[in-house]
Amino acid sequence: DAVDFYTRAISAGGLLNHVLFSNRCACFVALEEYDSALIDANKCVALKPDWGKGYGRQGEVHLAKGDLDKAEAAYKKGLTVEPALGLLATGVAEVTKAQELTKA
Repeated sequence: DAVDFYTRAISAGGLLNHVLFSNRCACFVALEEYDSALIDANKCVALKPDWGKGYGRQGEVHLAKGDLDKAEAAYKKGLTVEPALGLLATGVAEVTKAQELTKA
């Protein structure tokens, strides 16, 4: 499966490839394996802190886990490094909507 593919690619020399960690993170999210997804999202950001999509991955995981404050912080941090990346603004909007629903 896709997780195995990315794991093999990382093991075969992709330890410094932020995109592989980002993609494997997405696979883990789809499988609802959020702890593993967060490890990969954090690794992605550590490898490439100027890449907004890594923060988007962090936000996506935190949002899926219901940790709205951490999701919002991740998306907003991403906007500081890549302000034009639409998925980050969309993520902030999703968090805001979720926060409003929890207050209702």
